[in-house]
Amino acid sequence: MEQKKIVVIEDDVALAEIYAVKLRAGGKNTVLVAHDGDEGLTLIQKEKPDLVISDVMMPKMSGFDMLDILRSSPDTADTRVILMTALSGEAEKERGNALKADKYFVKSAATIDDLVAAAFELLTQFTPNAAPQVATPPAAAVVTATSAPVAPVAPVAPVAPVAPVAPVAPAPVAPVAEQGV
Repeated sequence: MEQKKIVVIEDDVALAEIYAVKLRAGGKNTVLVAHDGDEGLTLIQKEKPDLVISDVMMPKMSGFDMLDILRSSPDTADTRVILMTALSGEAEKERGNALKADKYFVKSAATIDDLVAAAFELLTQFTPNAAPQVATPPAAAVVTATSAPVAPVAPVAPVAPVAPVAPVAPAPVAPVAEQGV
């Protein structure tokens, strides 16, 4: 996967750093972090990231309001967005769907690794703004809404057999001379 740019918007500083570390994937992604909705929106408009991961309940501007603004602007309308929240009510899920979030996570129903896996999946898909999926217990944390075409995997060349190694005889050990005490 080529290097991608990801913006994480999370008001919990420690959690934002955990997401950033996991999303950098050994230096393969650039991850920029904002800690409120206004800062996040400004960063998105400036940097034009490949993916945005945003909390919903944040200071200054909610993730819902931020996503509404993104979807209303031609420059950012196709930006892939994952919303994550502690809000698990149907009204919140419907609002995320109506705003065309690519994925919607309820924090209590998904792990950080689930979110990171979904992010990497979105970064490899070709169709922007697929219908969002909501992670709720006890079902799997994330289900892909649409099947994106998958590139064929190149066959692996067979490995040549390894020649057997001849056993090595132990070297003779010279007897130790006994000394009287």
